[in-house]
Amino acid sequence: MHERERGDEIEIEEIDGNLHLRNPDRDAVFIATGTGITPLYPMVRQYAADGEGHAHLVFGERDREHIIFRESVDQLQAENETLTVDYVLSDADEAWDGPTGHVQDHLPDLLDNLEKTDFYICGVPEMVVETEDLLVDAGVDEANIYTEGWESDAADE
Repeated sequence: MHERERGDEIEIEEIDGNLHLRNPDRDAVFIATGTGITPLYPMVRQYAADGEGHAHLVFGERDREHIIFRESVDQLQAENETLTVDYVLSDADEAWDGPTGHVQDHLPDLLDNLEKTDFYICGVPEMVVETEDLLVDAGVDEANIYTEGWESDAADE
């Protein structure tokens, strides 16, 4: 884009990738760390507008200062009683009273009604791989777990 000039035409391809809302009639859990919230936030918004069940966003970050979209997410939660949001901080200060550690450590609390829930995961590759393994071990059908698909290669590096 730095080499483009105003008025240049660009070609836009069809939307591709695994991270798009599949079925708003099913419950959904969105699991993000860091900038992994970027593709999930619009999906959470779409679910809040169109969803028929319950959505739960679990967003992990280092500390409060690094939580992006926080005001928007908090407002969305306040406006939608079918949306639950949990922030998990890995480097929380003593004033933080929410969950700490890694997001995948808190998933067992969310694992009910597995057959009616879709899981969308984006973030640090190791978290994505560990979370997907945890969900499969808990009995979630792999067909109901959505990631971008490059994580296992990146996690192996």
